[in-house]
Amino acid sequence: MLIISIICENVPNISIIIPLYNQAQFLTEAVRSIESQSFQNYEIIVIDDLSTDNAQEVIQQLKQQNDRIYNIQFAENQGPFLARTKGIVSARGKYVLFVDADDFLNSGTILQHAFDLAEDQSADIVHFNEKLLESSGESAFTWANPLNDSVQGKYFGLTQWIISGQGTALHGKLLLRNQLLRALVLIENNYQSIFTTKLYFCEDILLMTAFYVLQEKYVPLLEFGYTYTVRPNSLSKSSQQQYEKFIKRADNSLIVYQIIKQMLAGLDHEYQRNIHYQFFKYMKSFIQEIYKYFQNNAEKRAFICDKFINSNILMEEFQNKLKTELCEAIKQ
Repeated sequence: MLIISIICENVPNISIIIPLYNQAQFLTEAVRSIESQSFQNYEIIVIDDLSTDNAQEVIQQLKQQNDRIYNIQFAENQGPFLARTKGIVSARGKYVLFVDADDFLNSGTILQHAFDLAEDQSADIVHFNEKLLESSGESAFTWANPLNDSVQGKYFGLTQWIISGQGTALHGKLLLRNQLLRALVLIENNYQSIFTTKLYFCEDILLMTAFYVLQEKYVPLLEFGYTYTVRPNSLSKSSQQQYEKFIKRADNSLIVYQIIKQMLAGLDHEYQRNIHYQFFKYMKSFIQEIYKYFQNNAEKRAFICDKFINSNILMEEFQNKLKTELCEAIKQ
């Protein structure tokens, strides 16, 4: 059961949630980008998922300089879904903004503009533009306008991700906290053990899908306000560690897609087909990645791929298509 505990004095307008795991070296830049905003009625909630680096030292230094920073440290590693959930239920703001520890806000006015727009339009979500950076610092590309350039009503965000796969990332969006809380309840209603399940992958798709089911008004903000940084995977990981990571990712994605399938079961057939097509695209891409990484280990490839083939999550049309794709991958 979801338990909500809120301290109601000195309530900020925006709660900025930063899940943190072994990224202490980037945290200061993320926090400084928030502190430099013209909008100052915020709180920053850092959820330390039992980092093994110097995260607590960095957080304490930042807290000494800014009393709007709050530190929550887990007693054991829980994964990003439970970290974000803890942030949501601990937040006091009317709106929530998720910022990854190695990302940053790249406009000094984005919080003010997003808040003003949300208030003016009574929006559930204000979605603004983002820049994508490689770890080298070079801009890879900038994302296009967020889904649409006009105010949209109920199910717009849901329709867009079902049809195009867009809009499932949590960053770059100012979200109404009450709707996030309702989204968590909706998820729990479809998977009762969700708050004891450690999700490390696809948790953003799960949370945003539930949010979109409840979303009443989507408002775009055509301003580049967020920089998302892509960092290469550690090359020091052993083959066994990578294998275990792939297994965890496969298991997590199947849990998430099963919940989404149940949440959206009442939609019409064409919606259902598009949902399963998005599932299929993800599984196909994942299988291709597995075959590329484990080129010389058929046993490991088969073990992970069989999870998808035997899951029976997909419609028969796409389940058969996935098997065909797998056969083609084996031949290559």
